[in-house]
Amino acid sequence: LGHLNLLGGNLEKAQEQYSIILKNNPDDSDAHFYSGYIYHELSQIENAVGEFVKAIETNPENTLALNSLSYVYAVKGENLDKALILVKKALEIEPSNGAYLDTLGWVYFKKGDLENALRFLENASVLLEDAEIFEHLGDVHSALGVNDLAKKNWQRSLEIEPKRQGGLDKIKQLKVK
Repeated sequence: LGHLNLLGGNLEKAQEQYSIILKNNPDDSDAHFYSGYIYHELSQIENAVGEFVKAIETNPENTLALNSLSYVYAVKGENLDKALILVKKALEIEPSNGAYLDTLGWVYFKKGDLENALRFLENASVLLEDAEIFEHLGDVHSALGVNDLAKKNWQRSLEIEPKRQGGLDKIKQLKVK
């Protein structure tokens, strides 16, 4: 029921279901992950972090939780060394996961290591056709001063997800400069 509600977009109902699961089985790593995912979608980031941490504590090889916690840290620009450890562990288990490579690239970007950011984001873009990956790739190219490639990647991001505001705003900023 939790998954069905999650897939149907009823996040509150899905969260109720995962709460029931966790009340009866507090060591259910997957339920902690999905609860964290829902909190993240509801912009309740601290609750999401808590659930991702519990998911990892109950199953240190929960790659979804490892990657998600790493990504939250990267987006916030916090705990970047820990974020690097978490996503690298996820990639040890699933080395060809494009989403995890994206997270690794984004962590490197946030750490200011543009060379590694570019390398891992390019690898991610080959494995996974995802708007966020291309937006991140554009951000790295922009930071490197390669505006034509930045624009190309932001445009690719918008082709995949036309309503993605970040890429659109960044293209407009390039035109202003």
